[in-house]
Amino acid sequence: MKIRIAFFVVATFLFGGSALQGQSHEILDAWKSTEARQFDFWIGKWDVNLRMIQKDLTWKDSVKAKVEIYPILDGKAILELWDSKPIKGFSLRYFDPGEKKWILYLNWPNRYNSSIGSLKGEFRHGRGEFFSKSNRVISRYSFCDITPTSLRWDDAFSNDGGKTWRNNWIMEFTRTGKKPVLPIGDHAHTYAPGTRCPSKQTKVLESLGGQWKGKLTVYNGEKKQQVDAKLQIYKVLGGCSVIRFLEFELGGKTHREFGLLTYNPAGSRYEEMRMDNQTGTGVDVLRGKIKDGIVSLKTSVKKDQKALQKQHQWTLPTKDKDTIELTVSSSSGSADWKQQVAGTFARVKSKTSAKATDKKLAINAVCPRSGKPVVENSLTKYRGQTVGFCNQHCRDDFAANVADRPNDRKFFDKIIDRKKK
Repeated sequence: MKIRIAFFVVATFLFGGSALQGQSHEILDAWKSTEARQFDFWIGKWDVNLRMIQKDLTWKDSVKAKVEIYPILDGKAILELWDSKPIKGFSLRYFDPGEKKWILYLNWPNRYNSSIGSLKGEFRHGRGEFFSKSNRVISRYSFCDITPTSLRWDDAFSNDGGKTWRNNWIMEFTRTGKKPVLPIGDHAHTYAPGTRCPSKQTKVLESLGGQWKGKLTVYNGEKKQQVDAKLQIYKVLGGCSVIRFLEFELGGKTHREFGLLTYNPAGSRYEEMRMDNQTGTGVDVLRGKIKDGIVSLKTSVKKDQKALQKQHQWTLPTKDKDTIELTVSSSSGSADWKQQVAGTFARVKSKTSAKATDKKLAINAVCPRSGKPVVENSLTKYRGQTVGFCNQHCRDDFAANVADRPNDRKFFDKIIDRKKK
């Protein structure tokens, strides 16, 4: 498999993801300001009751959802994955110190549309309000009634410049866990195989899911340096999109980048957004087409602007080669694209660790979540017994949230009770 990506990168624009599993709960000093932590109340796992307005202006409970909210990029940004059978959604949000506002990017796909949109806003008196405008319609998303275990979100729309508003949805959040953990594997929360986004352009993205390791050559003028890099790609949003985390060390610093890639049938184009963990940088949104198995995307620049243009290129999988090739380029308004980064990644093959049950270290042979074999480095204690999982992240999630994991407890209780008979 091959992939090429091209987009502008210099010292402060170098891309990275968080750890191979894609997240870290450690918040670095650069993102510890009061404003940058205003959305931390949302980090965790939630049950959501979605209410929709009816024709008679009453509200009806309509959708039950599961939501996971993660801190990423060393605390610079907050990632949302929203999951229910009829609706799946994504958002990325971060505080821009220059604008002194929160910037939100959204992707709520279906078979007809998978566009990337954005809103801006701020918190005042414990209430967050975020706005966008398309043609004459102003959209407003609000967070309020925030407690450690619950909160409310609602939408509103105005066609008269904000004089009057109409509402469609109210979401009532109830906390079920404190620290969600992105899994080891090729898919994350919100993924389910099916026909939500059935186009062949979307299906080719699914083969990118998994863990990758490789080397990057980073160019800085006439100088170049080769570094080791790690890449984690997850299938999400019912197979409509993938998200990626990239990481490497350069100049004594860890460079991380997060990105989302999707195909938008409404615009007959691929769309990508990316953000890194460097100070002074924001989100890039790129759009483009596929040709000969290569997806080429560029940032939009108006005709009279002399802004730096960025380009990404992804070469999609082939049956013969399971690698990713990556290039990064930029242009200052001419057709002369300068390469900034080039690299090659190989898929990390899963290696079956020694089964804990082979050594009779755990009471269960398979993981209660995945059904995969229990591994020796993923054991913990429950009701005085040693229980196991298929990876350390599931183990740590259970150990930290035992009371909030009824399915895991039921699985282990059944084995323990059967042993006692």
